Order: sequence, then C-alpha cells, then structure tokens
Amino acid sequence: MKSRFDVKTEILGPGERHAKQIQVLNRVLTWNEDGISHEPDQRHAEIIIQAMGVSKAVSTPGTRED
Repeated sequence: MKSRFDVKTEILGPGERHAKQIQVLNRVLTWNEDGISHEPDQRHAEIIIQAMGVSKAVSTPGTRED
C-alpha cells in the first residue's frame, strides 16, 4: 500500500511513545484512564440538521426577535 498511497501510522495507547489522541476518518479517538473516548464527525450532525430542516439561527437562546 505504501508504494501507491500515503500511509500514516499512529498507535493509540497508554505508553510514552503512544499517541493519546488520533484522528481516524474525521473522528477523534482519545486515550484516557477510563479507556478510549470517541467524538463523532461534526459534519454529520450538520448534515442531519440541514436535511431535517430544523436549522433556524437564533441570536441568543431564549430571546424573541420583534
């Protein structure tokens, strides 16, 4: 694969030489004392909100515009 593609390898883990946070397919994986935490790709939430048609901008939550 390395001959045809750019390949980047990082090891997520507890060791000194291991990365504590990596990005895989636009998702952030973080190693912590409790295990591995996962942050979803923010673009997916934005796409779903737009598809549902609920993306109404609010200047300040809880206030009314006259």
